[in-house]
Amino acid sequence: MKITREQFDTSDNLRSDFYSKLSNTNKEKYLNLYSLYSSLLMQYLIKNCNLKEYDDIILNSEDSFKEIEKEHYDIYQYISSEYLKFFYIRSNLHIERLDYEELNYLYNKYENNNLDLDDSASEFINNTVNRVIPEIIGETVEVNYGPNNIQFFRPCDALILGVRYDKYHRLKDESDDDWEKRSSSQTRFIDDLSAFVQSRINKNFALPVYIIQYNDYSITECNTCEKKGGKIK
Repeated sequence: MKITREQFDTSDNLRSDFYSKLSNTNKEKYLNLYSLYSSLLMQYLIKNCNLKEYDDIILNSEDSFKEIEKEHYDIYQYISSEYLKFFYIRSNLHIERLDYEELNYLYNKYENNNLDLDDSASEFINNTVNRVIPEIIGETVEVNYGPNNIQFFRPCDALILGVRYDKYHRLKDESDDDWEKRSSSQTRFIDDLSAFVQSRINKNFALPVYIIQYNDYSITECNTCEKKGGKIK
């Protein structure tokens, strides 16, 4: 999904010193390219790491998972929501590290409305993720991808995927006991699936990959996501 200036400017997570120094015109260009890079990366993960398949496993589970309503997304889940219901890219994307030719490639794709992952785009993603994804290049220290809690710290050189569902959704006429049992089963299901998906993706991606589970209390809702933005055009 395309990020608007309002969404980016009001996000506590995506603030960037590089972005803040840009002119208004260049901020628009930056967000167009950021949105496109995120879209290409997600398509790459779907094609090469089967992420859509894993997302569908959650959707079709007997534990009756319900996806988050759009108005309760954080900015990261919003950006990935064009493709998936539960998994999303949680890493910040540092496209300012791309060189001139790489930025020009991305810009030309955007201008020509060539937004799908073709062979050249796959090669582009494969050749640039090691610079765009790490929070700190050349380091392996852990950084925070959420609240100030140890469960949200991961190595700074990794791709971080989030997974989130509506933990408080109740089925029609579901009793308290039945809801608690289903909720516990959902937690075990996501724990097991996240461990499996993480191990599988790590075999097919250039960087270490970690999956973090989020809930209503560990994200900041994107209050402008329901009414603004839209598909990349």
